[in-house]
Amino acid sequence: MGSDTSMQSDSSKRAKESGVRDRRYSIRYPFAAEVEMLELKSGNRMSGVTSDLSLGGCFVCARRTLEAGARVRGTLKREGQKAEMLAVVRVIKPHVGMGLEFLDIDSDSQAILLLWIESLRKFPLTQPDERPHSIVQSSDYLIVTQSRKGIAICKLKIHD
Repeated sequence: MGSDTSMQSDSSKRAKESGVRDRRYSIRYPFAAEVEMLELKSGNRMSGVTSDLSLGGCFVCARRTLEAGARVRGTLKREGQKAEMLAVVRVIKPHVGMGLEFLDIDSDSQAILLLWIESLRKFPLTQPDERPHSIVQSSDYLIVTQSRKGIAICKLKIHD
């Protein structure tokens, strides 16, 4: 039998686990891709654009955010390629967007994700003014892309 003093409460275990899960284990690269998300609990759909990408997750620029812990089925689309995954919202930045951690990715989508990451590793951003600029826009967001390889800066248009 264990004593009560040697056992951790469920809430302290969750606090420690969430602290570990919130740490980034992969390098994030600036990257612009369209994102479509389905929040699994409510069935709500939303869209946005990534501002960065790693093997373990991405940041999605979106005017509306979900709650931390919400699980989503997401699709990232860029230049005719798409990667689909199950993800969880880990970080919220109101009126800016949310950080997603990838939980499950099928093998085809994983191959696309690895292709994108490898492309970003080979062509890192050196001087912003050396790269051509392009703009992706919707009513909710504005992404200024600094490279044909997907380097991105997220800027949101906030409507009152």
